[in-house]
Formats: sequence, structure tokens, C-alpha cells
Amino acid sequence: MVTEAFDNQSNAIINPCRKENAPRVDACIMTFSYKIEEFVLASYECEEIASLWSATGRTPVYGIRYKGKRVAFLRPMWVRLRASGQ
Repeated sequence: MVTEAFDNQSNAIINPCRKENAPRVDACIMTFSYKIEEFVLASYECEEIASLWSATGRTPVYGIRYKGKRVAFLRPMWVRLRASGQ
């Protein structure tokens, strides 16, 4: 069983960490709907604050202000590919 084979003595292969220059936000919203993405981009002042990269491509991360809070907003690339049938 995997729990019996767990090795907590070896060095980790993946060590996620926060970059010093990472954008600071109060909340992050991830949507899977292109309609919501279009609405947010059309209704709020958005600026691209980061990009996420994966095997499926680049995902822009937008920053918006809402009720005095800074919010990150994104729709993952794999959702875009799935929706287009690729």
C-alpha cells in the first residue's frame, strides 16, 4: 500500500515555493466558464499580473480590484483546449 511505502527520509523531488516577486493578492478566482471570463474582462479594469505555464500552454492571470481587495482571476489553459475540442 502507498502509505506503507512513504519515504519521509529522502530529499523531496518537487519543492514548491513562493517567489519573492510573486504578485500579492487577497483572493484568487479560477473559473471554468468562458462566459464568466468574458464578463470579467469586459466589466472590470484587468491587468495581466502573471502567467502560468503547463504542458498545454500559457494561462494569463489577471488582477482586478473588487471592494478594495486585489483579486487574481484566471481560466486554465486546459479548460480552453477541452472547450475547443482539441
